[in-house]
Amino acid sequence: MWVWIWGWSYYFIRNAHFVHGTCSQCRQYRPLLCYDAIQFFTFCFVPLFPVERHRITQECPQCEVGTRVSYSKYRRFLTKEVEPAISDACDRPSDKEAAKRALAMCLDVCYMDGFRRTADSVARGGSISDADVAHLIAVGYEMLGEQEGAERVLLAALSKNDSGDIRRRLVHYYVAKGSPRKAIPHLLRLIELEGNSALGFVFARIDDLQSLGRHRDVVALVDDIRERFPDIKSDVLMRLRNDSSQIPDVARPTTTERATFPMRLPGRRIVPAVIVPFLLLLVFSAYLGFCLLSKPENTYLVNGLDTPYDVLVNGTAVTLPPRVEIPMQARFGDNLIEAGPGAPPFEPIHLSIQSRFFSRPFEDSVRIVNPDCLAAVVWEDVTYVENPPSTPNDNRNFYTGLDHYKFSRVDYVFADPPTSITATAGGFGRRYSHIYVERKMSHAQIASFLQATRLPEDSIRYLRKLLPLEPSYEALALASEVLPQEEFGPLLKHMTGRRPILIQAHRFWQSWIEIHQPGVDLDAVYRPLLRDEPGNRDLAYVAACVARTIDERRLLLEQSIREPNASAYGYYGLAYLDLCIGDFDKALSNAVKAVAQLKDDFDVRDVYEFALLADGKLKELETILLERAFGAEFDLDAAITAVRLIARHDRTAAERKAKEVELVASSQWGIPTNHPTIVRNAYWCKIAILEGAGDRDGLLEMLESSEDVNQRMRRALIRSDLDSIQQLLRESTGQLRIPSSMISRLTYVIARRRGNREIADRCLIALLEDYNAGDASARRIATWLEGDTAPSAIAVAADESPGADVAATLCMFAERFPERSREYIALARKHEFMLTFPRFVLDGLLESP
Repeated sequence: MWVWIWGWSYYFIRNAHFVHGTCSQCRQYRPLLCYDAIQFFTFCFVPLFPVERHRITQECPQCEVGTRVSYSKYRRFLTKEVEPAISDACDRPSDKEAAKRALAMCLDVCYMDGFRRTADSVARGGSISDADVAHLIAVGYEMLGEQEGAERVLLAALSKNDSGDIRRRLVHYYVAKGSPRKAIPHLLRLIELEGNSALGFVFARIDDLQSLGRHRDVVALVDDIRERFPDIKSDVLMRLRNDSSQIPDVARPTTTERATFPMRLPGRRIVPAVIVPFLLLLVFSAYLGFCLLSKPENTYLVNGLDTPYDVLVNGTAVTLPPRVEIPMQARFGDNLIEAGPGAPPFEPIHLSIQSRFFSRPFEDSVRIVNPDCLAAVVWEDVTYVENPPSTPNDNRNFYTGLDHYKFSRVDYVFADPPTSITATAGGFGRRYSHIYVERKMSHAQIASFLQATRLPEDSIRYLRKLLPLEPSYEALALASEVLPQEEFGPLLKHMTGRRPILIQAHRFWQSWIEIHQPGVDLDAVYRPLLRDEPGNRDLAYVAACVARTIDERRLLLEQSIREPNASAYGYYGLAYLDLCIGDFDKALSNAVKAVAQLKDDFDVRDVYEFALLADGKLKELETILLERAFGAEFDLDAAITAVRLIARHDRTAAERKAKEVELVASSQWGIPTNHPTIVRNAYWCKIAILEGAGDRDGLLEMLESSEDVNQRMRRALIRSDLDSIQQLLRESTGQLRIPSSMISRLTYVIARRRGNREIADRCLIALLEDYNAGDASARRIATWLEGDTAPSAIAVAADESPGADVAATLCMFAERFPERSREYIALARKHEFMLTFPRFVLDGLLESP
C-alpha cells in the first residue's frame, strides 16, 4: 500500500539523449539514457517539493540504474575542466596528449557534443594516427550508436600508421561486433609485423572466437597462419585448432545480436498545481512511524569455506555453517562484523546501510557479507520463453574476492526460480534475476572459471585470498600460471614455513623449485628442518619426497608413519613406492590406511585403485568404480574404467553396462543419444571393452577405420610399424595427445629390436631433452641413460609412475643395458597390470630380448 503513497521522482527533464553501453547492474548492452532533471518528493503521484537538481548519465531503461551527480558540480566540471580541454585540443589538433585528455573527459561524462567537436578537429589535425586517440574516438562513435563511424576511424588510423597497437584495437572491435572474419586479416598482419611476440594476443582472440561458437573461423585462421608462417611451431595453436575442429559452430550472442529497446526520449513533466488535503497528514504520521521502526531486509552472511566458524555481528555471536548463507540481523547505519572462534583472520567489516528516511519502506537492495572472501556469489538471469533452445546459454556472473556485495532488483534471493511459468498474455519472454552461492565447485575450480571467462583480475584477487586459507594443489597450480613469478615464489616459500605442515604447499614448492631452480639441493634444505623437528611426521614425509636414494626415501617414509601422530601421507608415499618397485601386497596395505584418512584426496584415491588393480582385487575395484560412476553425480571416466574392468571377465555384461552408461549420460546432460558427445563416449566404451577383453585383433580392426591421428599412432605402435610412427610424428605435430615421452620410449625399444639404430638414437636424444628439463627424478633417469653404469631395476622404477610408465622405461633400459635386461624385464612384467594403452604394445616388448 505504501508504494502508492510516498516516493521520489524526476521532473522537468531536459537535454535528454541516448548513449550505447553496458549497464553496470544487469550488464546488458543497450541504449542508456542521459538527462538533466529535478528530483521531487511525491505524494500519491503528486510532486510536492523539489529536493535537488541532478545530472543522470547512463541510466538503464530496464533496471533504472545510472550515475547521478549534482547538476551544479556537473556544470562546474564542464566549464572549468572539460571545455578548456576541448579548446586546447581544437587549437592544437596535432597534440596527441591534449586530444586524449579532451576525448577521455567527454566520454567519462557522456558529453557527446563536446566529443564530436573534438573528434572532428583531431581527425583534421593528424593525431588520429595515434592508437590511443583512434581508440577513444572509436569508443565515442560506438556510444553514439554509429558503428560504421567507429570502424571508419580505426581504418583511417591504420592507413596513417600501420602499427600493431591499432591492429589490435581493430581486432578487438571486429570480435566484439561479431565480425570475426574481418578480424582475421589483421591478426595475420599482426603476426607478420611482430612475429612470435604477437602469438599471445592471437591465442586470446582465438579463445574469444571459440567462446562465441565461431569454430569454423578458428580452424580457417589457424590454417592461414600455418600456411603463411610455416616457421611458427606452436602446440597451443594446434590444440586450439583441434578443439574447434571437433565442435560444430554454435550461435552465441554478440553485440550485434543483443536485444534492442525503443529509444524514446522522456517528455517534459510539469508540476501540477495541486495542494495535498490537510487530512492526509494523518496518513503521513502513520508512515513516519513506519519509517522509524523499519529495519533493512535482505541482508545475509555467507561462509565460503568448507568448515564452520563464528562471527560477531554488532557484538552478537553468529555461527556460519560451511558454504551456506544465513539471514543477518542488520540495522540502518553502521554494522560491525568481527571474527569469532574458528574464523579466518580478517579486518573488522563496517557494513554501512544508508537509506533516505522516507524511502526505507521501499528499500529492496540485497546485501551479502562474506568475511572469508571465498564464496562465489552468482547472479543469473533466468528467461522464460515459449520455445527454449536445446542448449541454454551460460549467463552467470560470478562475484568473488570481496567481503561484501550489494545488489538491486533481485527477483529470487537464495531461492530457486520455478522451472516454468503459467502462460499469460505477454507472459513468455520474461526475464527474472536469481542470486545464489555456488556450492558444487571447489575453490580451485572457481578460480579457474574466473580465469577462463577472461576475468583475470578477479582470479588474481580470489587466489590471493584463497592460498593462505586453503592451499590445495590445484589452486597452487593455477596460481603459478596467474600470479607473477616474483610474487608467487616468495608466497609459496612462506607457506612452507607454516605449522602444522601444509603438505600440498610443500609438494608444489618442491616441483616448482626443481623446474625453475634445478641447481637447488632440496634434500639439504629439509635435513636441517627434520633435525630440529624429529617428531614432525608430515615433515618427514615431505623430506622423503626429495630424498636422493630409494633407501633414504623409505627410511624417511617409515619415520613418517611412526606413532603417535602418524602421517596419512606417509602411508600414501609408502604405497606409491611399493607400487613402483612391484611389492603390491604392501602397497595395498599402506594404500588402505592412507585412503581411510584421506578419502577426498584424488592422488590417494588413484594410488588405492592402482594397488587394487595390481594386487588382483578386481571385484573390490569394480564396486568402487561403479559407486563413483553412478553416484550422486555421474562420473564418465569412472564409468568407462568400470566397463573396461567388467570386460576382463564378462564381455557381454560389459556391453550391457556400456549401454547403461550411454543412457545415464544422455539423461544427466539433457542431450539425445545421437548427440556427437554421446556417440563419442560410446566409441570409447567399445575401445574399453576390447582392451579389457584382451581382443588385440578386434582393437586393431576398430583403429583401422579411425582417421584420428592418436588412434593411428596407437595402431602403428601396436603393430611396431616404424615407418608409420615416423610419418605420424612428422605430419601430426601438436595434434597428438599421447605423451611424447611414451611414444619416444616405445619407439626406442621397437627400433632397437628392429636394428634401426638411427631412429633409436633420435628417440634417445628427444628423451634426454625431456628428462633433463624435468624434476630431479627425471634428471636421474637421464643421467643413467647417458652413463655407462646400469642402475638397478628398482632404482629406475622408483623414479617413474607405476604401471605403463615403469614398464616402458624398464623396457628401454633393457635395450640400453642388455647385461641386466632380465632384471629390467622381470620387474616390467609386474607392471603390466594396466588394461589401457599401451598394453598391447608392451605385450610384445616384454618378451625376452
